[in-house]
Amino acid sequence: MNLRTFTVRYLFAILAALALPTLASAQKSGYVWADNPASASYTPSTMYSFNSSGGAITINRSGVGTYAVKFSGLGGGPSAGGNVQVTAYGAGSESCKVMNWGSGGPDFTINVRCLNSSGGPVDTRYSINVVW
Repeated sequence: MNLRTFTVRYLFAILAALALPTLASAQKSGYVWADNPASASYTPSTMYSFNSSGGAITINRSGVGTYAVKFSGLGGGPSAGGNVQVTAYGAGSESCKVMNWGSGGPDFTINVRCLNSSGGPVDTRYSINVVW
């Protein structure tokens, strides 16, 4: 093996080792279409949801326009982090926003609040994308 081949292989090995944590963390992700906004608690359709941990996704409604979405097994264990995006999916001018999330345990739970154009709470469909 010549010096150039050795150097290229060595650099490739270093770059690959540095990329592994990033690639591993990118594997933890999920999405859901919350299509039953008035239900007190439900498991969304597997046709429109995904959890890379293989765990269940459950949605609990605690009041008008207030939801907790849990991705079982998607949490970060002893550390918290991640990113969440939510988008209202209604026929009108509804909007939804992430109030907060918890990911420092076995599960990744997102608290969502949906509002009408006047700023009042409203039940509406929405979608969530989670990356950890």
